Amino acid sequence: MSNTTNNNNNISEEENEEENEDFKSSKLGTQQYWENCYIQELENFDSFGDLGEVWFGKGLVNKIINWFLSSVNNIDRNSLILDVGCGNAYTLISLKKAGFTNLFGSDYSQSAVDLANRICLQEQIPANIILDDILNSQIREKFDIVFDKGTFDAIALREDKIQAKEKYIESICSLTKSELSYFIITSCNFTIEELKFIFINDKTNFQFLSELPLATITFGGKSGSTTSTIAFKKQNKNQTI
Repeated sequence: MSNTTNNNNNISEEENEEENEDFKSSKLGTQQYWENCYIQELENFDSFGDLGEVWFGKGLVNKIINWFLSSVNNIDRNSLILDVGCGNAYTLISLKKAGFTNLFGSDYSQSAVDLANRICLQEQIPANIILDDILNSQIREKFDIVFDKGTFDAIALREDKIQAKEKYIESICSLTKSELSYFIITSCNFTIEELKFIFINDKTNFQFLSELPLATITFGGKSGSTTSTIAFKKQNKNQTI
């Protein structure tokens, strides 16, 4: 894993090699895996009305939204929001229930986009679902808030994970407004400190805002959570938090 005590914002070759050893490539890092997954979920929705799996669970999605709302004063419910790797659009549905109205979702799986569109139509959620690969994003809009719940984890399981993670970070920076925006990421592969190390540097201009307190487990004398959720704030350097 990344050395969180290193003040150098550039990941060294040694750290990259260590990281490469920590995360072996997996089928979960392939587009075909997710395409097959959402083909099945789309069939289940058409046949039984099943919305499909919600990564990390519905309860955590609601906790994330409530925690974020408590972390930012007077957040505009008309904020432009993007959910990266939106899957079945459950996060967008939950955001709509929380009063947000300007919702976008993106996914590189056509089946996921089809599923999200059908579910949004059924739930009467006026969301814009876009077929887009975050590693080569064609979205030109700039967003006030960007959510990621598991997409960065999948990218870390690709065979080209090192290069892919750099492209992901570049895309997130491009998709978030420079004057003031927020990036909220949930991961089961990275700790809070590792996420800080990855996303806080001069290139991203992200600053730590808050982390979601979660129940911890203890094993082998060490304590931690099974998931990490952190919010970053991005703003011009002449502004202060």
